[in-house]
Amino acid sequence: MSIKPRFIISDLHLGEGQQSRLEDFDEQAAENFIQFFKNVSALGGARVIINGDFIDFPQISLGTISEPPQKFLGTTEAESTLRLQKAIAGHPEEFDALQDFLAVRGNELLLIPGNHDVDFAWNRVLKTLMHRIGATRRNFKFGMVYKEGGVLVTHGHQYSDDNQIDVPINFTFNRLNSCWGTYFVTNLFNTLEDRYPLLDNARPMWKVALAAILFDEIVVTGKFAAEFMLFLKNFRIPLKDYARSAVMGWKPKTRSLRQRDIDRIMDDIKIHALRDRLQELRGNPQFRREFDGVFREISETQWEQVFSRYGGADYEILDFVQNTESRPQSRGIFSDMDNYQQAATLIARHHSDIQAVVMGHTHHGVDRKTLLADGTKERFAYFNTGSWIRTYDIPWWNLPGLGTLFDPSEYIQNSGVVRCDGEDEELETAYFETWQEALEG
Repeated sequence: MSIKPRFIISDLHLGEGQQSRLEDFDEQAAENFIQFFKNVSALGGARVIINGDFIDFPQISLGTISEPPQKFLGTTEAESTLRLQKAIAGHPEEFDALQDFLAVRGNELLLIPGNHDVDFAWNRVLKTLMHRIGATRRNFKFGMVYKEGGVLVTHGHQYSDDNQIDVPINFTFNRLNSCWGTYFVTNLFNTLEDRYPLLDNARPMWKVALAAILFDEIVVTGKFAAEFMLFLKNFRIPLKDYARSAVMGWKPKTRSLRQRDIDRIMDDIKIHALRDRLQELRGNPQFRREFDGVFREISETQWEQVFSRYGGADYEILDFVQNTESRPQSRGIFSDMDNYQQAATLIARHHSDIQAVVMGHTHHGVDRKTLLADGTKERFAYFNTGSWIRTYDIPWWNLPGLGTLFDPSEYIQNSGVVRCDGEDEELETAYFETWQEALEG
């Protein structure tokens, strides 16, 4: 076989070190990482692909951070670079392991960014990483997609309604572009992890946010609750359409918000428990000011989308709550074939030489799932690399209480790997739940 064995991992989420309450990459994950790279090096020439979310930039604190001029904009190049420097300082042994791996002749590292480390699109950030691990143009590659020898690898966040980032950098404002998911992390999870360290390790994120609003144990701000309502109403409306009134920096028109407008918003909430809870919370004057204030700042276009014909995700949640026998629909908020697998069928259709599509992002490992390329009878294999942190994968049919989300026993330690041997017609690909199994191959 002419091509090197390829090991694909993803969703490590290194933060600023064990001293931080926001750190998800714990001591067990660190040990797995170090031993994995040590053992892969012993093979005498291998290629490792880190398929997104290597670094969890949004969960690395900066103390003070500049205020973006509009919503869904992230950090500057200087701020992203500082975050990476803090991650490097907090994980010296892990970065040493990468350096040792690349020091072995024939080894290669490929890095694909995810929604949590889109910061690598900044030139200075990428150079900082390469300098620390001794990367060169010969042994290190960076790109949004890897395609070779019958395998196509991409993180997959671009197929997620709440984490889609089409273009990493907004050069108009010289900042990163952002998404709903990053907003949830920054405005909810980062403030709660001091009390509930595992909360952001549950997936999908929108269910955690909904549970946070519904239950008394967590104090949710009016601003966050209003933003979450907008998210539900715009779930399958592309983010670029939601934000288009401010694409070139035009400030959204300020609405003269009338009481009947707010009443209309509240009456239109299809989930009774959520509507009752928000009505209760709006009895608090501060919550009410924050909640109503969000709707004063949205544009006329965004306002109309709140009541658009798309309906929004709350219709599907309502059906889920009221009818336990209902089955998920394709590309819905619940789905047997999720967005990523459906996207893979389109990829396979337009890349006829592909035998396998590998994604990450979901934190849910998937071994070979045979699918048909869209519009054809050609078969290909879909894989997902899972993650390397402790994760609770919330079942599609369940909206758990906070007691479940706070229970450490619900979270499973992962070190998922997709291994590829050979290429094209001789390609052999498999998912392994642990790195040890992947090395045994």
